[in-house]
Amino acid sequence: ILQKLSGIVLDAVKVLNINFACVDIIETDKHDYKILEINGSVTMGKFASFSSENYNLAKNIYKEAILENLK
Repeated sequence: ILQKLSGIVLDAVKVLNINFACVDIIETDKHDYKILEINGSVTMGKFASFSSENYNLAKNIYKEAILENLK
């Protein structure tokens, strides 16, 4: 599933020329995956609040994204 979802997301962000975004995906009743929306503002606050491991993961994702976009 991860490979399939990654492909859907990568295709969408390439078409839209987006470097950093949150992509919401839904599974239909026919077990297809569709993009519900793409948000330019990414929030991982809830995810990060569950544990220090999640916090560090979110922190590193933001750090890498920012550094990549500074290139």
